[in-house]
Amino acid sequence: NAHAEGHEDRMTEEEFCVLFEKLLGTYTHAMPQVKASKKEVKKQQAAISKAVEATTKEFEMLNLDEHAMAQIFKLFDKDQSGYLDEMEIKQIVKEMGIPDYERDGY
Repeated sequence: NAHAEGHEDRMTEEEFCVLFEKLLGTYTHAMPQVKASKKEVKKQQAAISKAVEATTKEFEMLNLDEHAMAQIFKLFDKDQSGYLDEMEIKQIVKEMGIPDYERDGY
């Protein structure tokens, strides 16, 4: 989805919702590859799968509709600009407990 002109470093509520849905559907496949022993990789994959499954169940129980997604977006949009900027997105990632595999501060 193209960003609004002049706002490449931020995302709209609509873009957030699309991204959110994609993350829910592809989270396990989107995780970066980690060079580790086969045993450690299996352990990490099991932990990730368990977390994804738990998160998916939580979201299914929440039965999020369009209004609920708008409310969640507003909670994350700290400066109430109508966009999620880089710092707000980093905070979401940290709060979701998504590991910083690339160790670049997200």
